Amino acid sequence: MERIIVVPIILIIAGVHLLKFPPKVINGIIGFKTKAASRSQATWDYANHRAGILLLRIGVILFALALFSDLLLTWSDSALANIFAYSGLVAMLIIVIVVQIELLKKFDFEGNSRGKNI
Repeated sequence: MERIIVVPIILIIAGVHLLKFPPKVINGIIGFKTKAASRSQATWDYANHRAGILLLRIGVILFALALFSDLLLTWSDSALANIFAYSGLVAMLIIVIVVQIELLKKFDFEGNSRGKNI
């Protein structure tokens, strides 16, 4: 069971960290680091906030699924751990894609707001 919940817990911790302690300035160490997110302070703040929300939500969903799968499925812990590890990787890819699309809709190529709310 412990191996199954590692990835969801990491996602939850990362999401809470980005929401409670977002990186204040654009940097190359911590935060949602993409070219679109680094265009301006506004894009940086938006991307880190959205990534934090998505990490937290997906982490909670995967945590609940991990608990239920451990109770309902007779698969080995190793198989379930692999499934949740790959699920975490897929979740990270989805988060990057979603936030990138939102950044392109909300901000122009110089990092200025387009005036739309998402």
